[in-house]
Amino acid sequence: MIITIALRFIPTMLDEAKRIMKAQSSRGIDFKNGHFNEKTTAFTTLVIPLFVSSFAKAEDLSNAMETRGYDPYGKRTKYRELKFKFLDFVILFALLLLFTFVIVNMFNPGGYLPSW
Repeated sequence: MIITIALRFIPTMLDEAKRIMKAQSSRGIDFKNGHFNEKTTAFTTLVIPLFVSSFAKAEDLSNAMETRGYDPYGKRTKYRELKFKFLDFVILFALLLLFTFVIVNMFNPGGYLPSW
């Protein structure tokens, strides 16, 4: 799982690096030309925001996993399909009867009690 998450972040980090490079270039920082010290400074202005952004995304992901109850050491849960039981049918029938009674009484304001 760790490798999958790490590989998932690679395209995201590349897009983020391109975005940061465009922003820094608009501020006058040149990544291609200059002496070694200038390139190192330009690289630093790229790496620091990239790390900050990566850590923020990693924290968001860890919070989301924690919120959803992810436990790497816990037992795996299994999907269980629910089936209708006899009591479910009885309750459904009673609710349908009640619903029908309410609908009939809505159209008969004086009330309706069947005379059997």
